[in-house]
Amino acid sequence: MTEKKYDRQYILNLSLELENLTREFYLALGQKFPEYTALFNKLANDEEIHARKYAKLLEKDVEEVSPQGSAICNIAIMDENGLINRMLQCTKSLSEIQSLEEALTLAAENERNVELLYYYSLGLVDDLDKDIVTNIMFAEHAHRLKLEDLAQKAKDREL
Repeated sequence: MTEKKYDRQYILNLSLELENLTREFYLALGQKFPEYTALFNKLANDEEIHARKYAKLLEKDVEEVSPQGSAICNIAIMDENGLINRMLQCTKSLSEIQSLEEALTLAAENERNVELLYYYSLGLVDDLDKDIVTNIMFAEHAHRLKLEDLAQKAKDREL
């Protein structure tokens, strides 16, 4: 078994993949719950914008940054505990979702995990990348709060 190298390249590729998968997930949720198509399309559009930003970061030719703090350890812990795999698989469980509340809760959980991953990844990128990743992280945070609020309303049958 080869050991993963948790570095800038790894984290940006993973982030790009997560953004693309999450975009597809939101588009599928919009089809499954047509009354919320506008919301899910907006979220999907945001994820597409984030994916383009990560793709641009990957195109940059930069020297590797010395990891700051416990960035590598924190990301490795997320990976070893299955959180990264769970984020990657989250979008594949659409057929198992029975209710809007379930969909919103799963989406919020995924956004929470992505937010955490992006926070930890700040220790692996340079200052210019850091600004972009931070802005994306704040957008994911806003998504999570919106999704959690809607999930609670769905649970309380206000939706």
